Amino acid sequence: VEKAVRHRPRRHGRSKYGFTRFFTGLLDLARISGRIRPGAAAPPAPSPRSRARRQVYRILGAVALGALLGRIGAVSSGDRIALERRRVAEAETKARAAEAAGGPTVAPVALARSVERGKRLLRPFLSANDRSRWATVRALVEQGTFAIDGIVAEPGWDTIDAVAHDDGTGRVRLYSSKPPLLAILCAVPYWIVQRSTGWTLGDHPFEVGRGLLVVVSLVPFALLLAAAFRLVEACGETDWGRMWGAALVAFGTLLSTFAGSLSNHLPAAACAAWSAWLLLRILRGAAGPGIGAAAGALAALAAALALPALARTACVLGLLALHRPRHAALAAAGAAAVAALALGTNLAAHGSLFPPYAHRAAAPDHAPRPPDDPAAGDVADPDNWYDYALTLPGGKRLVSYWRDPKGVDRGEPSALVYAFHATVGHHGILSLTPAWLLLPWGLARQVAPRRRGPPGQA
Repeated sequence: VEKAVRHRPRRHGRSKYGFTRFFTGLLDLARISGRIRPGAAAPPAPSPRSRARRQVYRILGAVALGALLGRIGAVSSGDRIALERRRVAEAETKARAAEAAGGPTVAPVALARSVERGKRLLRPFLSANDRSRWATVRALVEQGTFAIDGIVAEPGWDTIDAVAHDDGTGRVRLYSSKPPLLAILCAVPYWIVQRSTGWTLGDHPFEVGRGLLVVVSLVPFALLLAAAFRLVEACGETDWGRMWGAALVAFGTLLSTFAGSLSNHLPAAACAAWSAWLLLRILRGAAGPGIGAAAGALAALAAALALPALARTACVLGLLALHRPRHAALAAAGAAAVAALALGTNLAAHGSLFPPYAHRAAAPDHAPRPPDDPAAGDVADPDNWYDYALTLPGGKRLVSYWRDPKGVDRGEPSALVYAFHATVGHHGILSLTPAWLLLPWGLARQVAPRRRGPPGQA
């Protein structure tokens, strides 16, 4: 509509509404449109109750992170410390006696370091699974290769979580059976530490290992708490429910148990939590399209670190496709980029797009196994990377543990017994995390129809 207006004549100065004013206004409109989203309401001012809840979240987070830091810095029992010191002292005494009898002279520093590494009982690497990942990190930084046979030959670095295959030059090498993406990410801070201090995981396992665990365990857990507390605050309906949910994330899961080892679970959980927060923002109409790419990339990274999360990645992309198609396209692009990165690291490490888990074909009973005779050289089954026999640097013959696994590694032939132990048995998910028992009830309340008011009310 055009309406006539009355203007006083301009008597002094120059009009500021010229041709350039058009572009200034256009820029202002672009800025405003970037901040306005369809269906997005202005965030309410924080109430005293919400501020109090946030203080509780901060306290819970600080206590949980402090406990995690203490777990990372924990060492073995005093008896083992004393035993290791005695063994080192005895070995040094024997070496000095051999030197006095005319044996080779060894520098004191070199002697102490070699004896300590050979007799060490204490180490911050808790299991074969843990050492398999750490060995790859060491091999990448110290030797520039994914092959770990040079690392596992050292005392205290043995692992059963390993595979062997041709490295592309006709030589059989030993590799970690774990997907290499996490090891590559952890190798970055280790490279910085090794180049700046000269320390290695072999010479200074506690100083370097525990320091790296702060980066790869404590930081992801802090990020997990930050995203989880945001989700709890946004989705909760009562003060008690919100604080209980925050306490459950901080203390009621097994995630903190993995802090003392180089595990994929904590980084994967952090990625899943942040992708969930971004997904919530998108579905509520409070996020731009670029957030969709981040949500898809984080969901895919969680799956790349922990393969069972692949189903969750499909759910994230499916929800976005149903409700926010524009965001879904960018989320799919972000997920595809992460998938390409994960497959590319497999290709770089093993010459195959698929992780070592996919190279475990069951051989017929009559099929000959690679011989474990040292005269046969290094041999490995190309169809089953878990079946191998090779000689490590130093002369030790290594035959695959998986030819004759022991104990729990043999597997459970009964699917019913396995299901029992995986759910309500001593190591079941419901036994170790009883809060999951509330999940069916909570889901039932979510899908049940909301209670309506009296007739006649909207």
